[in-house]
Amino acid sequence: MECALAIQRGMISLKTNDHGERQIKLRIGVNLGEVLIDGDEIYGDGINVASRLQELADPDGICISSSVFGHIDGAIDHGFSDAGAYQLKNIVKAVRVFKYSPAPLGGHQERAFRPFIDLPVAEKPLVTGGCLCGQVRYEVSEKALGSMLCHCRMCQRFSGAPMLEGTTFPVGAFRLTKGRVKIYQSSLIAERGFCAKCGSPILYQGRIGYWTNWIVVTTGSFDEPENYPPTYHLSTESRLPWLNVVDDLPQTTCRDSPSLVEAYRAVGQDVP
Repeated sequence: MECALAIQRGMISLKTNDHGERQIKLRIGVNLGEVLIDGDEIYGDGINVASRLQELADPDGICISSSVFGHIDGAIDHGFSDAGAYQLKNIVKAVRVFKYSPAPLGGHQERAFRPFIDLPVAEKPLVTGGCLCGQVRYEVSEKALGSMLCHCRMCQRFSGAPMLEGTTFPVGAFRLTKGRVKIYQSSLIAERGFCAKCGSPILYQGRIGYWTNWIVVTTGSFDEPENYPPTYHLSTESRLPWLNVVDDLPQTTCRDSPSLVEAYRAVGQDVP
């Protein structure tokens, strides 16, 4: 990683002093994973992901996977920003991508939505799901904006589990096709919905500002939850001490979420 950063910073420095019309611009992708070596050839998903990351990088920039970011964060001066989860070509699981770019990233959208949702992409698959007893059924007609594992005490109580996975969608994409969801206002900034008969947790929705534009649906209530792996941990300050998290996903506290901090400020409170 230090080599990749040195190359890109060095190339920019060289071009600053070179006023010629033709300049070389590099893109770099870095991944951490196993590879297969056969003579002079190398194979494997580790290589494929690195190749796809390179394609996502800006000219003079670098893209890395969350497995790399987990090792360098706090260890070297890197300047990477969370770019969200991407479904890369020929890669089964979504990959959380972190970007380094010499150009400013125009912080409003990133600041407003990280870490609750990721950047949307063009595909619009249909997601279906429902509660345990079958009285509630729903469908979602838009691409997921991101999936998270939340460790906050409210999600723990809501789910009866040490953490809750939720997947975020545009609010207008969610539609009940059977039954009704009972709504409970869990705080001044949000409300939660569950099946009135069996109590299965179904959804979480913000009540403040732009939070009303999206809805979090419990991933466990999907018909095919295996297609929506989490891409980060939220509210890790409340993680139970006996829960051993061994994945390499990014972890963040509630106080590190600008959208959450601003929502609580709007109602005159601090983040719990």
